[in-house]
Amino acid sequence: MKQTTISAKSSPACVTLEAAQDALRVLGSDLDTEVQTSLDAAIAFVEYETGRALRVSYTVAEIYDGWPSVVRFDWQPVKSISSITYYDTADASQTVTSTDYRLLTQTNGASVLEFDADYSKPSHAVRADAVTINYVAGYADIDSVPATAKSAILLKIKELFGDMPDREAKPNERSLRSLLSQLSWGPYR
Repeated sequence: MKQTTISAKSSPACVTLEAAQDALRVLGSDLDTEVQTSLDAAIAFVEYETGRALRVSYTVAEIYDGWPSVVRFDWQPVKSISSITYYDTADASQTVTSTDYRLLTQTNGASVLEFDADYSKPSHAVRADAVTINYVAGYADIDSVPATAKSAILLKIKELFGDMPDREAKPNERSLRSLLSQLSWGPYR
């Protein structure tokens, strides 16, 4: 079993309030709260659908009930692994030395955790949080977030913000799905 928690998300997000207002053709600041709420929801939707942290950093913990055979991170791109901890059979927290594993990254693919060939995964306590992998996901800077992701967010905010006529809703949804498929990290998600 695996559970993933996000303890921190950096600000700002990859699409600004001003960009959202422009896309919605909203003038002035009277609707800032409503636009921001829709923008936050659109970003969350695209992040969830793609498994991408569309900001500079997410601090993430993936928690397992035992040693995973393969670690494919839920949030991409992975920038670094902060720590790998486990509870030994005496129920004491232990930390895996960083020289015993590495982060394998690809330019347009998902990152994977690899343990050294000679590393023997120690026995662990029987508990739901036996092993925890802490990592940081995100982009080097906001400008590095793919334009496709930003476009998908702007399409989604149009759907969320107001009454979109049916004649626009279906083409908008098709365009959104097309953009999201271009952001896929592969079949394991």
